[in-house]
Amino acid sequence: MPTIGEVFKEQYELAKPYGVMAMDLRILVMHNEGFEEQIDVLFYKEREMKHPDLFKEQVQKLIKGEPVEYILGEADFLGSPLKINENVLIPRSETEELVAGITERVSKGIEK
Repeated sequence: MPTIGEVFKEQYELAKPYGVMAMDLRILVMHNEGFEEQIDVLFYKEREMKHPDLFKEQVQKLIKGEPVEYILGEADFLGSPLKINENVLIPRSETEELVAGITERVSKGIEK
C-alpha cells in the first residue's frame, strides 16, 4: 500500500489546478485516518494510507466543487460536530463569532 505522503502529493498535484487547497486534502486524510489534528497528516506521512481509494474519490468530489464538509457529512460549529448534507448550509466562522458574542452579552446581562 502507498504511504499517506505519496497519495497526498499525487492527489494534490492533480487537484491544485482546480483550486483545491491542501488544507481540504489534509482534513480528508485526517478524518479518514482517524487523526486528531491536521499536523498529524504531515507527521505520519510515512505510514501506509488505510483507504487510498476512498481518498481519491473524495478528491474527485473536491475537484467538482463539492465542499469538504458535505463530503464528510459534518461540520464543526463552536467546537461541536454537526451532521450536515447538501440540504443544510455550512456553518461559517462569522456565525460562530456572532453566536459567541451574543452568548457573552446575554450571560453578563445586556448593558443599556
